[in-house]
Amino acid sequence: MTREIVAVDGDTGVVHLEVEYTAPKQRDYRDLWIVKLDEAGRCYAFEEWPFWPPGSEGGYAPGPQVS
Repeated sequence: MTREIVAVDGDTGVVHLEVEYTAPKQRDYRDLWIVKLDEAGRCYAFEEWPFWPPGSEGGYAPGPQVS
């Protein structure tokens, strides 16, 4: 995993990550994290926006069936 802090504004930071998995199956992912820290530097809110880079053949797991 590699990461880069993209922006910081007050208690909120945005981080871009590149994640590479190997065995048992090669997969590459990209993530954006939105993190909010309290006065002690502890995370009190976290949001993740994952996606697969073009050409990586990623896909989403099917959600529940709605009737």
